[in-house]
Amino acid sequence: MNSMLLFLLALLFPIAVHAAEGLHQANADNLKVRSRPSLDGQVLGQLMAGQQVNVFAEQNGWSRTFFNGQEAWIASQYLKPQNTAAHSGKAAVTAPEARLRKGPGSSHSTLKWLNQGDSLAVIDSKEDWLHVVTASGQTGWVAAWLTGAQQDTDRPVQSRTSKPPGKTSRPKQTAKLPANHLQGVTVILDPGHGGEDPGAYIRNGIREKDLTLSTSLNLAGKLRKQGADVILTRTRDKTVSLQERVAFSGRHRADVFLSIHYNAYPVRSVSGVSTHYLTDLEDLALARSIQRELKDALPLASRGVMKDNYYVLREQQTLSVLLELGFMTNKQDLAHIQTEAYQDTAAEAVTRALIRHFSR
Repeated sequence: MNSMLLFLLALLFPIAVHAAEGLHQANADNLKVRSRPSLDGQVLGQLMAGQQVNVFAEQNGWSRTFFNGQEAWIASQYLKPQNTAAHSGKAAVTAPEARLRKGPGSSHSTLKWLNQGDSLAVIDSKEDWLHVVTASGQTGWVAAWLTGAQQDTDRPVQSRTSKPPGKTSRPKQTAKLPANHLQGVTVILDPGHGGEDPGAYIRNGIREKDLTLSTSLNLAGKLRKQGADVILTRTRDKTVSLQERVAFSGRHRADVFLSIHYNAYPVRSVSGVSTHYLTDLEDLALARSIQRELKDALPLASRGVMKDNYYVLREQQTLSVLLELGFMTNKQDLAHIQTEAYQDTAAEAVTRALIRHFSR
């Protein structure tokens, strides 16, 4: 029985042909892909047996898909649904943009950029990465946390619970971060001040240079667990000039430079956390991502992102931001920032932001 007779029988008995949405495989060679659901439709191309397409709808024995970036139709009886029940579903990109990658991990090359709102058909998953088909029919992998898909991963759950004004609270608890998402990324961590330069200093002997170093060492450990190559401008209490800090990035060809600080101000009521940047391109995007994570994770007020002409930002040739993680001159801030729990939570928040940024 030839293919034309099979197709005519399908038209006579359409109830026998139902193509479900999802991934399908061609079960015939030279299967024509047409511009509309009709034999009169223009032939856009052909599929060979075994080739896969994503079906988005079915109409009168024809399956709607996308072929070479445009809407197309294929006779449903020549398509076989794939057994992806364990992983099938739909997702949409919720981040401003996301990378479609060749494999499940940020070390895999980028196939294309996806935009916020792009719909995806999920055909498989691995840890917190989704194997997807785009609306144009291209397959690849995308980070689950950049989509609306609900995955059973150990990605941190972020809380937005508010607290009464003036009431102190412990840093929000988050789940363990997934591993190895920053493989191949070189990070320069710059603990502010050091040696002869104590930074902010208050009467009870607490010095900014000590807080920035302990926070940076904590952050370095978390980033290394993600596979990042982390280099610190100082690992002990020593003097490092601003010029030396900037030179670190150039010598090591860093992907990102993060300068860690704690703030001070004569008006002791001033409080909160801020992230500082200089250029309005990728620096601003990273600053916003970090500030958003800090706001969600920390008990202190968010002062937002700020554009500042700091030397370590101005003289950089790479992506760079500066963090102010609380005011040493504010009694409530100080009660938090000198604790290991606070510094650990801040380090996790910054790590999440870098994972998001370099996985886009």
